[in-house]
Amino acid sequence: DQPEPSETVAICLYRLAQEALNNVAKHAGARRVRITLAARAGGGWRLTITDDGRGMRADDWRKPGSHGLRGMHERVRGLGGALRIDAAAGRGVSITVEFPADAAAVPPPA
Repeated sequence: DQPEPSETVAICLYRLAQEALNNVAKHAGARRVRITLAARAGGGWRLTITDDGRGMRADDWRKPGSHGLRGMHERVRGLGGALRIDAAAGRGVSITVEFPADAAAVPPPA
């Protein structure tokens, strides 16, 4: 049995899904969004959010006005996780977040 994520990781996963859905509603023009939360083999968690919207260029999240995506990246990194954004113009966006089993041992950012 996989233990539940720590409260800190669970809140982070919730906030990431919330921000991603907000981005889809504001920018994507998507018809479908798929959210998957799964236990990783060997422990930890993987959250994947994929939409079929207009997409974006791969480096758009680094633009000065992209506070939401940058904030997601910083939040995940601060807890010892990794965030990957797969995107292409016209092909939707997929955001994958992975936390290792010991992510709960990492203190939350101040």
